[in-house]
Amino acid sequence: YMGVAPGPNSVMASVGVLDIFGFEIFAHNSFEQLCINFANEKLMQHFNRHVFKHEEEECMREGIQGAGVSFQDNQDCLDCLEMRPHGIFCLLEEECIFPSGSDQSFCSKVTKFAGAHQRFITPPPNSSGAGTSFGIRHFAGDVMYDAYGFLDKNKDTLLNDLLTVVQASHNEELRSVGPRVFTSRVTSSLYLSLSLFLSLSLSLSLSLSLS
Repeated sequence: YMGVAPGPNSVMASVGVLDIFGFEIFAHNSFEQLCINFANEKLMQHFNRHVFKHEEEECMREGIQGAGVSFQDNQDCLDCLEMRPHGIFCLLEEECIFPSGSDQSFCSKVTKFAGAHQRFITPPPNSSGAGTSFGIRHFAGDVMYDAYGFLDKNKDTLLNDLLTVVQASHNEELRSVGPRVFTSRVTSSLYLSLSLFLSLSLSLSLSLSLS
């Protein structure tokens, strides 16, 4: 809660809350929502493993028996989205290379290679989204994505200006994660920006936990 002081000389205590889990599910979900929800899957996995692992280590140090903490692992969802060669983002990048690539052919390949995955949702054959949409069972809920426009949005490549700024940064952590992100075969500006944010956030989190 951020309060407003009643006068210029007044002092008021306040508390700020930062919500890093911005999971999105709308009536219509597109490439932007897929990237944002992928980022949240990454953050959730890091949070769960980091917090619970430290909790177990603390219990072991204190000699507490049977204090194992169980949690839902979302690695299978991340594999469905990014594992090579048939992760959804990998198939999208591949489809963008072909001159005749289209949103429909991308969606057809995604259904072919990921259709049997437990996290993948295939629309019914007679539904309005058949052939142009697919769904993912995220940790926060099921989301159906409209594949129309995916290829065009993925071709919106990252500006060289951002790459130059990262390489010239005085922040050592930012400079260290930059090469790992920008050497990725994926070229989408939104995907790379989220990857840069995630890499920096997780790297800083690990540095703070070890300090």
